[in-house]
Amino acid sequence: MCIKRIMLLLFFLFNFPVHALVINEIVSSNSNVNADDDGDFSDWIELYNETTEALQLSGYSLSDDADNSRKWQFPPRVIEGKSFVLIWCSGKAKSSAQLHTDFKLDRDGESVILSSPDGTIIDERHFPLFNENYSYGRRVDGDDAVLVEEHGVALHQDLQGRVAPAVALVLDVGAAVGEGVAVALGHHVDGGQ
Repeated sequence: MCIKRIMLLLFFLFNFPVHALVINEIVSSNSNVNADDDGDFSDWIELYNETTEALQLSGYSLSDDADNSRKWQFPPRVIEGKSFVLIWCSGKAKSSAQLHTDFKLDRDGESVILSSPDGTIIDERHFPLFNENYSYGRRVDGDDAVLVEEHGVALHQDLQGRVAPAVALVLDVGAAVGEGVAVALGHHVDGGQ
C-alpha cells in the first residue's frame, strides 16, 4: 500500500509542474507615478520569481487576449530568485534596458495571461476597473490574497515598510472551490497594517 502512495505522489509531482513565475502586480492606468525609459507613464505588469533560483524568461509570454495567450514573448532575460521584473504595457514592442509589450492594458478591466515557453497558461489575473494610479496585486509577493492600493508603487516595497500608501483594499481569495472571499479595508501607518 505504501508503494502505491509513493508512486501516486511521484506521478503528481512529475506530471503537474510547479511554476515559479507569477503575475504579482498590475497597474492599468499610470498617469504620473512611474515613468518608463522614454519618460512616458505607461501601464505595467510586475512578475515575481517565487524560487531562490534564477529563471530564464526567454519563451515565456504575456497577453491580454484569451484567444492569443502568446501575444508578446519575452526576449532573452534572466530574473533572479525571489526577484521582480517590471514589464511596460506600452504598445511599443521593444526590449531595451526595459521590456515593453506590444499591447496596452484596458483601464476598464481585463485579464492578463502569463504562459510558459510550451504555451501552458501558468497564471492569469483578471483586474477590475481602476482609478488612475491604483495597483492590483498580491498582498504578499507570490500569495493569492489580492491587494488594491492607491499610488501604483510596487507593492513589495509598500509591504516592507518603505512606502506608506493612503488606503488599501485586501481581497483574500480562497484556494478551494466553495471557500468565500474575505474583504478587508486597512490603512498602513509607519509601514504596518
